[in-house]
Amino acid sequence: MPRAWLVLLLLGATGFLFRFDRQVFSILKATMSGDLGLSNTDYSLLVAAFMLPFTLGFLFAGRVVDRWGTQRTLWLFVIGMSLSTIALGLAQDFPGLFVARITLGIAAAGVMPAVLVAVTQWFPVERRTSAITIQSALHNCGAILAPPLVAGISLLSGWPAAFLLPGLAGLGIAIALRLADGEAPFKPSPETRHAATPWMELLRSRPLQQLILARMCSDPFWFFLFYWQSAYLQERVGLTLADLGRWTWIPPTVSVVATLVLGRLNDRMIGTGRAPLSTRLRLLGAITVVAPLTLLLPWLHSPVASVSALTLVYAMCNAWLLLTNMIVTDIMPARSVGTAFGLVSACGGLTSIVFNLVSGPLIDAFGHTAVLTGGALMHPCAWLVVRRLRHDNLAHPADTPTT
Repeated sequence: MPRAWLVLLLLGATGFLFRFDRQVFSILKATMSGDLGLSNTDYSLLVAAFMLPFTLGFLFAGRVVDRWGTQRTLWLFVIGMSLSTIALGLAQDFPGLFVARITLGIAAAGVMPAVLVAVTQWFPVERRTSAITIQSALHNCGAILAPPLVAGISLLSGWPAAFLLPGLAGLGIAIALRLADGEAPFKPSPETRHAATPWMELLRSRPLQQLILARMCSDPFWFFLFYWQSAYLQERVGLTLADLGRWTWIPPTVSVVATLVLGRLNDRMIGTGRAPLSTRLRLLGAITVVAPLTLLLPWLHSPVASVSALTLVYAMCNAWLLLTNMIVTDIMPARSVGTAFGLVSACGGLTSIVFNLVSGPLIDAFGHTAVLTGGALMHPCAWLVVRRLRHDNLAHPADTPTT
């Protein structure tokens, strides 16, 4: 299916920009704070300005995608995301940044539900994990290339250019998506889409409840790591902006390799006759053993040791997100994947907002140790919740994936 692989490439490019556009802000945190006089508390508010509409938007964006399809929605979400990124580059003060972060959150909320739905509509179930893994790897390349590119662009042309260039690239990708994403082979009929399961009915699903609770435990530390990692390395380890360009591409690079290996391993295990859900839960349990490494971070002061520990924790968090997103497709009917994904992401986002809002004042008052200690416990707690899925009866119509 050449068309399917072209769409997958464009979905990967979309994920790349989705990640890159958000990474720019965290990489330039110290630089922008110095130029615009932002405190850690201000930064927390700007993180929340994105995350609140991003989180609430998930409640509606997934349902919009399920109802209207990716061809009508995905490219518009990408245009909105790109224009908001351009606005961040043009902002000159806290209010301007605040408004641009809000609009970025609104637009970005629809991107990943639409990407996940598009993959399920272009690839059969036996190839779906590999397709999502490839898309995720391309997605994470945004985090790999962001540190050196953002540092280089900022040092050469100033930090606004690091927002303007990817924003303009996103407009081109949006047009390409509009042209390429046509009639997918596994696309539900209009009648099926319009009969998407209501929110309250989905929320009565015991497996979905458990997955939501697990993500409410795990997502906060992933978002903290995403937004505070670069600032931590500058403020605690002593890296400069140029050093960030040399070091912080390593965690996402290792994460991409780990994701590809994990996807291949997942498919091989399923190929031996193991159930997809059971396979993903086994892998989740195996990678969660990395979480306690976070406790070592406050005691590591060299760039090599700090980046090495962060790399392993970063890869674990990213793999958790990938596998739990795949579990959505295991336990939900195809006509409701976007809506269910939105619910899971929104609930995880709500706890992430609280955690990140509290993190800024805590770091200002006590440093990073307390926040990192709490973060080390989050994924193990999430595993204790999600592991119970294997004991549930998934034979209910609402809990069985439709291919």
